[in-house]
Amino acid sequence: MTCGRISSISPLTNQVKGTEWTGASGFVPITLVFKISDYIHALLCNIGTHVDPQILVRKIEDGMEIPGLRDSLVKIMQDYSLQVSLQEGCKNILVGDCLVLFEKLVRVQLHGVLLEGTTTCICDNTSI
Repeated sequence: MTCGRISSISPLTNQVKGTEWTGASGFVPITLVFKISDYIHALLCNIGTHVDPQILVRKIEDGMEIPGLRDSLVKIMQDYSLQVSLQEGCKNILVGDCLVLFEKLVRVQLHGVLLEGTTTCICDNTSI
């Protein structure tokens, strides 16, 4: 079973509309999704890195058979790996930028400043 779109949960939404499972907004609470294995698969496939996947996996009841669970877990790990890779790349870019900018700051601060005869101090407006 491949990862489907989260829109596959719409039949569940239609099933429970107007029941105790829907809140004032009409949305199905996430706890209901964990009672039906097909919807767990869809949720795990589409959750990405928005929620800690460990929390989702812990909410699955022991002994519940979930078709496509392996594929879902592989996708979660790939998404996580991609996120970590992106974070490391961003960190490397930021560290490089900070180093270049710090070196530039030090160079500029080491240079002398040319003062003309009409230069005044900004503190007390006296001639320098």
